[in-house]
Amino acid sequence: MRARCWGKAMIGLLLGLLQAPAAGSADVIRLRADAWCPFNCEPAARQPGYMVEILAEVFRAAGHEIDYRTLNWSRSIEETRRGLYEAVLGAVPDEAPDFLFSQPLGVTQDVYAMRRGERLASTGDPFAGRVVGGVAGYGYSGPIAGFLAAHGQDPSRVQLLAGDDALIRNLRKLAAGRVDVIVDDRNRVQSTIGTLGLADRIEIVWRSEAEPVYVAFSPAAPKAALYKRLVDEGVQRLRASGRLAELLRRYNLTDWAGAEIQ
Repeated sequence: MRARCWGKAMIGLLLGLLQAPAAGSADVIRLRADAWCPFNCEPAARQPGYMVEILAEVFRAAGHEIDYRTLNWSRSIEETRRGLYEAVLGAVPDEAPDFLFSQPLGVTQDVYAMRRGERLASTGDPFAGRVVGGVAGYGYSGPIAGFLAAHGQDPSRVQLLAGDDALIRNLRKLAAGRVDVIVDDRNRVQSTIGTLGLADRIEIVWRSEAEPVYVAFSPAAPKAALYKRLVDEGVQRLRASGRLAELLRRYNLTDWAGAEIQ
């Protein structure tokens, strides 16, 4: 699921410059994307997103720093393509085929979440008798897409929320019995369930195949190939040292390596 909330540009965040070389020798690598937590969250947040934290560590180890800010997704791609920024976060190749893509920095995956012990029907209409919650403006695929198309205007069957906190409100509604199933990205659901302390009440009951997501470097960035190499090698070092797992635990996530990717 390529599902994002669209938002206005937020305040920037400069991360790192610990153990940096002499002044003037470090690059500032400008990263842009709309907020898509936990991949990349609000820049000023205590947890700005696991991708942001990974890249901050990778580039800091190479003597560079990052400038991460949120920006409308279409503008992020177009202005990065023109060379105003070095990279976008959380992209897939279909969105920017001319960019230079890193190794995967995670996966996006449709999931259905329900109250613990409950399941969808295994035959016929899996959503029969259920109220489905989702996020307005998101693009859904698979069985849920047809259901939403058929019942999206019926609040007794479908309830779509808008806003950056839509998933939080959906999970609270699910726990309270006001909806019966919600659909969203696996990383977002897992992370938010943990943050809300609802792991004993809500569980994921179905998941699609996973689609990898990347940091994608501008075709106009002179050092794009170097930055890609730093990311690819740096993530492998973080994985081997156990630091990657440590960073992901902060977001209630596990390593994406080995996920069933399309």
